[in-house]
Amino acid sequence: MPGLRGGGGGGRPPRVTEVRPSKPKPVTPITDAMAEGKEPMRSFSDLLQFYGRKPEDEEEKKKKK
Repeated sequence: MPGLRGGGGGGRPPRVTEVRPSKPKPVTPITDAMAEGKEPMRSFSDLLQFYGRKPEDEEEKKKKK
């Protein structure tokens, strides 16, 4: 007897939910004290910023002083 076991055809199609991407959090730049090691970093994103710094950026800051 086909169709007695359930789960067959008819009925409503599965519900599709829309997933909206969340807004990115604002990036707080690391301080000079953090870059020099005098102040602890707050998160792994700070560490990523530290390693992403270019040596040119540090030289420019010294010239501005």
